[in-house]
Amino acid sequence: MELNNRIPPLARVGVCFSVFLCICASGCAGMLKQAPVAKSYFAIDPGAPEPNTPTSRPSGKVLLVRTLRVSPPYDGLLFVYRIGPSQFDADYYNNFIAPPAALLTGAMIRWLSRDSGMTVCDPSSELQSDLILEGNVTDLYIDSTQAAAPRAVVGGRFFLTRQRAGSVELIMERRYEETAPVVTRSAAGFASAWGQAYRRLLADLTRDLRATGISPKSSTT
Repeated sequence: MELNNRIPPLARVGVCFSVFLCICASGCAGMLKQAPVAKSYFAIDPGAPEPNTPTSRPSGKVLLVRTLRVSPPYDGLLFVYRIGPSQFDADYYNNFIAPPAALLTGAMIRWLSRDSGMTVCDPSSELQSDLILEGNVTDLYIDSTQAAAPRAVVGGRFFLTRQRAGSVELIMERRYEETAPVVTRSAAGFASAWGQAYRRLLADLTRDLRATGISPKSSTT
């Protein structure tokens, strides 16, 4: 007698169903073993002041740059895109290499160290500072509301203070918002545009620091 004749019809259905489940399970296991999509990481690099910029005479002053505060939702690692008047999107796959506050503060210290005419330090320094610069970054996103002309946006408020007779004296308060066009529509292109926008902001900030008189004006000699 053949084997099939020994197995009741319902049992044969059960065997076939079991085989089907095993095949499905094997397929799902294969999919779970697939490598996850890799993330990309970028910095915000404004570069250095132009080499042909007139050098500043050292002032002898020490400027403390406090860690910048970055307002939500721009304080995280994910790229943020503005896609409508009140609509934003975050990019899970394209990230900053470090928190924006650290990237922006570090770039500012490097820039001012070269172009302000002062000794510039961060909060970890034990130097006695004459002046304190702090800021709150309120805008850090890619504006894609105009699909034909996306742009990077960097903006914030900055305060220059000093201690006088046990109290804090406000010397300067400025609000900046700078933009730069996105030349290449890619994560690297977005990061490059942020660097250009921040470069413009730092140039404006340096100019205004000199205008207060506490930072020496440029000299071509």
